[in-house]
Amino acid sequence: MEIKLCCCNPKCDKALLVEVNRPPQFGFELAGLANDVGWIGIIDMGKHITAVYCCEACLKTGKFTKNHIIMTKQTPETQATNSDGENDLSMNEKSIYHYLQKNTEFVSPSVIGRDLMPDYNLSSPSAWASPICKRLVKKGYLLRNERGHYKSIMGVKQLGY
Repeated sequence: MEIKLCCCNPKCDKALLVEVNRPPQFGFELAGLANDVGWIGIIDMGKHITAVYCCEACLKTGKFTKNHIIMTKQTPETQATNSDGENDLSMNEKSIYHYLQKNTEFVSPSVIGRDLMPDYNLSSPSAWASPICKRLVKKGYLLRNERGHYKSIMGVKQLGY
């Protein structure tokens, strides 16, 4: 199956056909797909959008809230300089980790799921977020309190985006 990625810069007419096994269901999948083909994906949790840009110049034309994540593909050079093990994180894990870095309090998996997946009306946002958060605790990126809520371990590990 092919999908067409189109640059979100209204003055750019670049598009790219990409072969996929299945179409992306979530914004972070679309952003990850863009990165896999050398484009730039951005998730703006403040506006509840995912945008795709063909290059840095087009990305600069976008207007985003402070609550956004720019997903970029790591080069072999940046992977070699990362010694904290962040290369072993999935796109879901990276999305949750960045989301929790922007919060100073513990956050429930239900809130995490609702905020990161607002357009998908998940019947149980906690069922999506909780297993991912538990993996991040095991990997040393998050703290879990007695209520099962999560918080980022700020300053201990930083992702190399």
